[in-house]
Amino acid sequence: MTPDKLRERIADIDSEINDLAQKQREALAFAQQVSQQIAYLSGRKDVLTEQLHDLEADLAHSNA
Repeated sequence: MTPDKLRERIADIDSEINDLAQKQREALAFAQQVSQQIAYLSGRKDVLTEQLHDLEADLAHSNA
């Protein structure tokens, strides 16, 4: 390869590396958002489950 072709190939590879790094950052940000959403949903499920059990206990006592 000529020096110009080598420089062109180096520039192409550098550009692709930068593109992949940006996609990696975007994927990481998305994964963090998903993780936060999962944590929120898990916590909300726990709260609702506790409320449900309390209501079921109240109902059982009112029927007794």
